[in-house]
Amino acid sequence: MKEKIEKIIDAGIHAPSGDNCQPWRFEASTNSISIFLVEEADNSLYSWGHKASLLAIGACVENMAIAAENSSLSCQTEFFEYQSPEKPVAVLNLSPSDKKGRPALFEAVFERCTNRKKYSNENKADIFIQNLQENLKPNETHHANVKFISDKLSKKTLGKAVAANEKILFENQHMHNFFYSHINWSTSEEIKHKKGFYIKTLEIPGPALPGFKLAQNWQIMRVLGALGFANFIAKQNAQIYESSYLHGVITSQGITGKDYLSAGKLLEEIWLKTTALKLSFQPLTGICFLYQRIKNLSDPGLSKKHIRVIEDSYNEIKKTFQLKNEHALLMFRIGDGGEPSARTLRQPAKIIWK
Repeated sequence: MKEKIEKIIDAGIHAPSGDNCQPWRFEASTNSISIFLVEEADNSLYSWGHKASLLAIGACVENMAIAAENSSLSCQTEFFEYQSPEKPVAVLNLSPSDKKGRPALFEAVFERCTNRKKYSNENKADIFIQNLQENLKPNETHHANVKFISDKLSKKTLGKAVAANEKILFENQHMHNFFYSHINWSTSEEIKHKKGFYIKTLEIPGPALPGFKLAQNWQIMRVLGALGFANFIAKQNAQIYESSYLHGVITSQGITGKDYLSAGKLLEEIWLKTTALKLSFQPLTGICFLYQRIKNLSDPGLSKKHIRVIEDSYNEIKKTFQLKNEHALLMFRIGDGGEPSARTLRQPAKIIWK
């Protein structure tokens, strides 16, 4: 049983996390696994109230549930509001089961990755949406929902809205420095750290790479900013983001920790099914996370100018998806971008055996 649990946890750590920060640790016994949030791994401006890390842990739970099925185990999950690093945010109770596993999704757990390339604009959205909605099981743990949109004008509008994140990233010193400090510039750095962004996964075109490296110096970035560099990057990324079969948004009625855990679980389910269909996926989280930050913190660490940009972009997302009372927790795009240039690595799981 110990070997099975180790395999289940190994599947869990292949979940996505903001900045590839892997904000989890595990305690395990012969029939249960508890997941704890690691606060020191979670210090991005995007993660107000540790919500980005809770989203990642929700995705981790989905991977583990699929791995448990693959090991002929039933997995009952309970989510908890985050209280402290000593209290679990999720507990998985395991028991023997005759239920068949889902081999295609289990394989997708280890193939899944973010693909930041430009996608084909071929219109295959209707078939994909129908296939996905028929196979999405209701989220039994809490409340999270998904909406899709695929018309050309909406994708263009949404691409521009989410690309506002890059403008802010390159104009806010703290966000700029944090981003660059988490880049692994070589394969040897990626193998050493197994955290952060591997430069190849950012899919920066070769001719643009020297300028991107130059921009890591904040004083140089300020000069480039005066020349419109941040606006240029946002415009270029908007064109990439609008390229897709479709855009999706995960919504909820609330913004509690459980809502984000539930959203992460749903996000991973959609992502794995996309991967199993040999399609590309990119989460687009920045604007939605920053919006919740400015609405829930008295000092969000952002200028009034950037707060207006965030509010306008978030409201454009809600308007385009026709959201009323729901919160837009995060967006994503799906399409065909071909094979990604690289994948990020993972640190070994930290497990305490009880």
